[in-house]
Amino acid sequence: MKILYIFSVFVFLFFSCHHSYAQGDRGSRFGLQVSYGSPYYIPSYADGAPSYDGKFFFDIGFLFLKPISNKWGFETGLVYSNNQFKVTPNFPPGTPNPSYISSMNQWIIPANFRLYLPNRFLLQFGPNLSQASRESFGLFRLGFSLGFGKEFKLGDKNALLIVPTFNANPFFPTNTEGMTQLGIRSIFAFPSKK
Repeated sequence: MKILYIFSVFVFLFFSCHHSYAQGDRGSRFGLQVSYGSPYYIPSYADGAPSYDGKFFFDIGFLFLKPISNKWGFETGLVYSNNQFKVTPNFPPGTPNPSYISSMNQWIIPANFRLYLPNRFLLQFGPNLSQASRESFGLFRLGFSLGFGKEFKLGDKNALLIVPTFNANPFFPTNTEGMTQLGIRSIFAFPSKK
């Protein structure tokens, strides 16, 4: 719960201390995120543990994107992540060893900074909070995200951001199970005001 409190204070102070700067022709925007890629599961135990083979992950979320300056932006929001794995139990030799498909779903709250480079390329990085969807609310863990991509204009006001991204959820604390994701993050951004 402490991590959620510190993270919330950070996001609140960030928005309180920064005025909305025009970033080219962009002001504050909303975004719809869809991501797809490959997950990797990191169990908190090793001996006798089943093996997890990542099949795919699919994210969908709603974001708020805010310019900080001409070159910097910030995003936060709520993302639902569905991660599919083929699980093979570790049974003694000679016994049937049937594998099965399991899903691990998370809620993720990103706090990404975005550095805009020439020709609308961008570098995105920042912390995030992740929580397994099956846990009680408030059991957030700290992770991070890193990506490099490009923003494409779609008319005068809308844009599409394509960002190959690496996520680690959670990265801290290290004594708990976690998950990494490598995939393509797509954000359809539209203005918050007409």
